[in-house]
Amino acid sequence: MAATCSLTVVCGLATFAWGEELPLGLLIAGAPLAVAVAWLFPVELALLFAAVTMFRIHEAYQFLMPLRLPLLAASLAMLSCALHMVSGKVSLPDRPELKLALLFFAHVTIGCVFSVNIDQSFGIWSDGVIKLLVAMVFLAMILVVPRDAGKVAFALVAGSVLISCVAIYNQYMGLELVEGSRVTIARSIRSQLGDPNDLAFALMFPVAFALAALTVRGQSIGRRVLWLAALVLICWAVIATKSRGGLLATMAVIGCVYAINFKAKLMPLIVAAALGAMFYVVAGIGEREYSIGAASAIDDSSMTRMDAWRAAFLMAVDRPIFGVGIGNFPDRYWLYAQHWLGRSYVTHSVWFQALSETGFVGLGLLVGMFVTAIKSAYRSMRVLERVQAPVNVLALSVAVFAAWIGIAVAGSFLSQIFGWQIFTLVALTAVLGQHVAETYPAEAIAVGLVASKVDQATAGPASATRRLAP
Repeated sequence: MAATCSLTVVCGLATFAWGEELPLGLLIAGAPLAVAVAWLFPVELALLFAAVTMFRIHEAYQFLMPLRLPLLAASLAMLSCALHMVSGKVSLPDRPELKLALLFFAHVTIGCVFSVNIDQSFGIWSDGVIKLLVAMVFLAMILVVPRDAGKVAFALVAGSVLISCVAIYNQYMGLELVEGSRVTIARSIRSQLGDPNDLAFALMFPVAFALAALTVRGQSIGRRVLWLAALVLICWAVIATKSRGGLLATMAVIGCVYAINFKAKLMPLIVAAALGAMFYVVAGIGEREYSIGAASAIDDSSMTRMDAWRAAFLMAVDRPIFGVGIGNFPDRYWLYAQHWLGRSYVTHSVWFQALSETGFVGLGLLVGMFVTAIKSAYRSMRVLERVQAPVNVLALSVAVFAAWIGIAVAGSFLSQIFGWQIFTLVALTAVLGQHVAETYPAEAIAVGLVASKVDQATAGPASATRRLAP
């Protein structure tokens, strides 16, 4: 019975992904292999799904487009998720940041029904939001600390290095540039990386993982060299985008990791100021070219941002519970804009995007999720430092906390409310928090990671059976 169901699921997913291009015989022949891969490599599939979709690798390397990597990775990941859920070996961590994220997704889903443009909102929901939800849930269920800590860092940094190489190549060859010198990737095919701000946001996220692995105590010299090379490539690509938000977020990540590792109070500020001056000169931000009248230009001016934020607030005032619906801010901008320049803009802020498209309720859930996750990541890191956790686990905890700081900074300037980075971090934070609560319950209580009265069946080592066996 299980084999029949698995075969049916695999054939259905493959047919959905490739349509009628694959014959039935090939589908049936490949189904056992797909089931075996989904069962044996759940972590690798989850990370592949997240990395391919987060970094749009198939769009950067367009010869991979016929393989339909996002659909292939999503199909195998969903099959693996279903198989392991049915087996009863995995379950969701009982963490507050994950609960708030699920509440936010539920609010967004209900909000689609009350959207000013239902088709638009449901289109975005089915094309992107549901994938985010699946990936977040799958990662939270399937990852095991400490076993998978190194795999997470490698997958995220490797994906970012692949994209960084393309960005650096484009800069050198003068390809896919906007505003004269700002680097993008696959802009000609309308890729999500075709906006330099979005590209910087995608690249900024793994800086925390590369830098944490580079600076954590106990790392070998050979690995430090590899992490340093990756870090240089990623930072070079971020600088090439000339994105102020991306550069500020990168500086915040570097300052945060420096403060954690060296316990200095004043030096992080000095380092951040020095990095800011260096990035400003190297990136040539002051020399960015603007063409306000050109429809293809990416207007990043302060006036446009303030006007967009004002419009977002007015939208929320008109529709305080669900907002105008996801994806509808640009279409409604002209109704609320103080200075209409003939075309719509984005909010240039995660917070104002949430305010306009999900209302005051959605913004409250998002802010609550951020605050809870940052506190949880910080407390998990403190415990892991005290108990001298393994190198990979400690590096992951530092990276997760620093990445939250970077995303909070970048999110104040970039519209990425449904960015894969945010909800991947939610899953990683929940996994770390659950690991600390289960493995070091006394220390977790001491730092406030869990309540003082903890059910031993949840906080003790016996509860580890909810995870896949190492």
